[in-house]
Amino acid sequence: MTIAVFLVIGNSIRSDVYSSRASIDVMKLLGATDQFILRPYLYTGMIYAVLGGLIAALFSSLIVGYFTSAVKVCDGYLCGYI
Repeated sequence: MTIAVFLVIGNSIRSDVYSSRASIDVMKLLGATDQFILRPYLYTGMIYAVLGGLIAALFSSLIVGYFTSAVKVCDGYLCGYI
């Protein structure tokens, strides 16, 4: 799952870079350093990672809470499967 998250974030950043390729070329012609050009994409990747982690934690806690309440309903019995 971790590998999938890194692949999705990497593809999102690659897509952003590809779509703004013309403006990157103009910035390089004007003398911008590589760090100046790459910094916004680094920040975007960090924001995607943090938001993705928060959403994943939220959904995971909701799913665990749902299944925990389903198990408590059985209360140690076989839930009528006999």
